[in-house]
Amino acid sequence: MNKIISLYTTTSGRIGRKDFWIGAIILGVIVGVINTVVTNMLVNSATANITADTDLAALIDGAAKMSGWASLVVTLVFAYPFYALAVKRRHDRNSSGVDYLVLLGLQVAMALITALGLGYGADGSRSILLAAVLVATAAMGLYMLVMLGILKGTEGSNKYGPDPLAS
Repeated sequence: MNKIISLYTTTSGRIGRKDFWIGAIILGVIVGVINTVVTNMLVNSATANITADTDLAALIDGAAKMSGWASLVVTLVFAYPFYALAVKRRHDRNSSGVDYLVLLGLQVAMALITALGLGYGADGSRSILLAAVLVATAAMGLYMLVMLGILKGTEGSNKYGPDPLAS
């Protein structure tokens, strides 16, 4: 249990791919469940009083903004556990993990753009701003997927500690 807690609370040391994937899947499931519950609550709340006079465009815009704020809060709440996990994995590849902060910043920007209502035009089309951030997030996410989840760590000790696979 202590190992699992330290997986999400410390940034020192190294972890292998197996520990990374276990930790990432656990966090991903928790975040997925929370996002699903919050989104369902927001949709139910937004559609509870629909009448023939309801402005559907305004309703959709309001729901998107509320969803963006909820996504921003969830992203910020789980930012450090994901960061701690990623940094330890980057340490295994003899890197500081600063590159993960770029991905985190893009995720926060994406949620903020949606929350502020800057993500979609009046006709419901994606804004250029949101599209650019989505493309950058996807590219950085792919890079981090390879770095964190696919490539093998440094064999033997490095400046971040002993090889997690040596024991």
